Amino acid sequence: MQINRWLILSLASFAHCLCLGVFYMCLPVLFNTIHLDTGMSLEELNFGWAIIPLSSAVSSILGGYLSDRYGTRLVTSFSILLCSFSLFHRAFVFDVQSLILNSLIFGFSSAIVYVNLPKIVDQYFSNQYQSLAQGILFAAYGIGVVIGATLSFPIANLLNGWRNLFFLFSFVSIVLSIVWWLYAKDIRFPEKKIHQEKINIKYSNSELHNIFLLSLCYFLFTGGYLGFTGVFPFLMEKWGWTSSDAQFFQGLSMVLFIIGCSIIPSIPDFFKLKKETVFYISFLIAGISLSIAWIASINHQRTLLTLLLALSGFSMGAIGIYFAILFDPKITRPSESGTILGIVTTGSYIGGFVFPLIGMQIINYNVFLGGVTFGIVGLVLAGISILFLKKLDFIIRTE
Repeated sequence: MQINRWLILSLASFAHCLCLGVFYMCLPVLFNTIHLDTGMSLEELNFGWAIIPLSSAVSSILGGYLSDRYGTRLVTSFSILLCSFSLFHRAFVFDVQSLILNSLIFGFSSAIVYVNLPKIVDQYFSNQYQSLAQGILFAAYGIGVVIGATLSFPIANLLNGWRNLFFLFSFVSIVLSIVWWLYAKDIRFPEKKIHQEKINIKYSNSELHNIFLLSLCYFLFTGGYLGFTGVFPFLMEKWGWTSSDAQFFQGLSMVLFIIGCSIIPSIPDFFKLKKETVFYISFLIAGISLSIAWIASINHQRTLLTLLLALSGFSMGAIGIYFAILFDPKITRPSESGTILGIVTTGSYIGGFVFPLIGMQIINYNVFLGGVTFGIVGLVLAGISILFLKKLDFIIRTE
C-alpha cells in the first residue's frame, strides 16, 4: 500500500503535538488542583515535573540506537504505548514518590518518541521538502505547548477532575500507537535509499567533528531558549510588570515561533539558498533580538519589547532547518541517523538543565548580562556553530 507522505507528516505532527507538547505542558497548569487534591506542596510538584527532562536525557541515545536497529515504526509505536501507560499511571499519583516515578517513565518514553519523529519525516521527504516538513513538525510541537498550557485546566473541569483528563490522554495515546503501527512504515525514497547490507561506507574524521558541532548547536539553542523562557516571566514581575503581561509576551513569542516554523524552513528551497546560511542568519537575528528585548523589559519599553519578542520567536522557527542539515548524508552517516539524533537530543536536554542554573548566577551578578547569556551565548553561538560543519568524504563500494 502506497502511503502518502503528507499523511505521515500529519501523523508525526499529531504525535509531536501530544507527546511532547500537550502531555508535558498540561502538568504545571494543574499544579494547584493536584495540590488541593493530594496535599503535595507546589515545590514537590515542581520538582517532580523537573525530573522529566533528566529522565529524557538518559533515554534519547537509546531511542535513536533502537530506531537504527529495529526501525522507527516498532520503536515509536511501543514508546507511545509506554507514554500512554505513564499517563494512565499519572491519574493515580497521590504523593511525591509516585509523581517522581511517573515523571521518570514519561520522560523516558517521550524522549524516544521525540528522537524518532524527525527520522520518520526524513524517510518520507526528499531534500527539496525536508526543511519544510521538519518545520511543520516543530510548529505542531509549539501548538501542543499552547494547547497544554491554556486548555488543560478547562478540559479537566469539563471532565469532572484532573484524573479523568489523564485517563482521556491515555486512551488517545493508545489509539495513536495503533494508528502509528498501521501506517508509519519504514521506507526510503530512491534518492535516499542505502542498502546497508550491500555497501560499506567509510567516512573521514570529519564525522565526529560534525556530531560535536550539531550537539553543541542544539545544546546552545535549547539552553538559551529554555533559560530565557524559564526565568523571564518571573523577572518581568520583579521588574514591575503584571503576571498578565508576562503571560502575554510568552504567548506572543510562542505563536510567532509556530508561524516561523511554518515559513522559514521553506526559504532555502524556494530561493535556492544554503540551509546553513539561512539558519545562521535566523539565529543571529533571534539572539540579538532576545538580548535587546531583555533590556527593553528592564526599561519598560512595551512597544519595543513586543516587536523584539515577536521577531525573536519568529526567527527561532528556523529550527526545522537544523534537522534537515542533520539528516543530510553529506553531514552525518545515514545508517546511524537515529543514534546521532539521540546524541544531539541529549545535548539539548543538558543545555536546558544547565543554562537556567548558570543564567541565574550571572543575573544575580549583573542583571543586564542575562540577555547576553541567553541571546548571544545561547542563540547566536548556536547559529555560528552550524557554519563550521564539514562535508563528509565517503566512499561507497559494493561488497
